[in-house]
Amino acid sequence: MTSYFYPEDELRLSEGKYYPFLVYNLVKLQDSHYYFVLEDPFKLRHFIPEEPYYKYGFNIGDLIKCHVDRINCTGRVFLEPLHPFYKSGQFYNFDIELIEYLENGETRMEISDCLGNKIVLHYPEITKVDPVMRSIKCKVQQIKKGIPELEIITMLEVNL
Repeated sequence: MTSYFYPEDELRLSEGKYYPFLVYNLVKLQDSHYYFVLEDPFKLRHFIPEEPYYKYGFNIGDLIKCHVDRINCTGRVFLEPLHPFYKSGQFYNFDIELIEYLENGETRMEISDCLGNKIVLHYPEITKVDPVMRSIKCKVQQIKKGIPELEIITMLEVNL
């Protein structure tokens, strides 16, 4: 990917790699939303929305590691900061907040992650979950905008 921001003879960001970024500033733009201004190792600055990452505890001056998810045809870089607790490909337990059995046969489950984010999971087949089940083991497939995308592994009983 060639970007007009980076001269051809110098290093540039590459999709799929991790780089250290300096949290340079926090600004409010015309859309009335706040954005972190991150400076890459090559001294170019990038915006990421503050809202999905405010629970990460970033401060101006912090050095954070980000994954370059994508670089589009205009050279815009899409970054995903490393989650402070979860890693893609790893297994974690999540608390079950709500279980619903839908008319179409699906089971809908609302769980919460360690930062209090609500995540909705659906079972496509009819699955009755024991009411004593209070947590679920999931594999983190990836993290997008601060929210883990999960694959269900097993249900866990609560110890009373």
